[in-house]
Amino acid sequence: MATNNFLVRVAVAAVVVGVIAVLVLGWMVSSYEGSPPRQRPSGVPPNAVWAGGTDGGRYFLCTVDEPRNVNPCKVWNDETGQIIANEDFWVSGEDRAANSAELKYGWYDGERIGLQIVTSEGRYLALERASGLKPITLCELLTSVTDFEDTPVAVMGRLEIANNGELLSQRGCRANSPADFSSVRVVETGGPRPPGGQLHTNEKSVRTQLAVLKAGTNLDYVRTVPVKEFRSWAVVYTRVERSARSNPPFTLVSSGRGIDFVPDK
Repeated sequence: MATNNFLVRVAVAAVVVGVIAVLVLGWMVSSYEGSPPRQRPSGVPPNAVWAGGTDGGRYFLCTVDEPRNVNPCKVWNDETGQIIANEDFWVSGEDRAANSAELKYGWYDGERIGLQIVTSEGRYLALERASGLKPITLCELLTSVTDFEDTPVAVMGRLEIANNGELLSQRGCRANSPADFSSVRVVETGGPRPPGGQLHTNEKSVRTQLAVLKAGTNLDYVRTVPVKEFRSWAVVYTRVERSARSNPPFTLVSSGRGIDFVPDK
């Protein structure tokens, strides 16, 4: 009889512990996910959806424009109701509109709208601006440099930063010496500002150009004295300026906001 009473007490205790665990887990999830403001700011339409975390969130409203293959999106500040994004987006890296089932918002970082959809590759879908610039490689620029002398252009290559200056480089630009590097000096002052004041690039195009660069150019890091050099793949939004003292005889003139580093992946 004592044994039966003991087993009953154990069972009841287990149930209580289980209920408490579920309640705590539910509190943790709701706390992590966050919650919208108690009052929707004026100007935010009723069909806009709030998404975010404990540190805040945004209101989102995206539609599907099938003929143009984009998602016209608006994003609002969840406290003031101010519109902080209002343009066409599409799926980052895929250049297509997200369908209605995929438009489950997660976050906005000023660049991309995160979605709560996990791909077969184990990554979350994200929407990027459809207006993102599609960079050309440095070799492409060198092939037809006169076409870009009066037009700002996004150029991708290996950016080398040292205490004696910056260079954008790529190997294999010259057919008669494919093993040699071509390098152009980069100046970060006086250059054109990217559209909208911040450099936005097209993810699919960047991936394509990165594969082209890595096929012939490596990304070795160099540490020499007295010169300390750092190398990274980068997109430089620039204007081409003639420079008789340089070889090749021109310089890439950019600005502080016109350089975007690209992960080596």
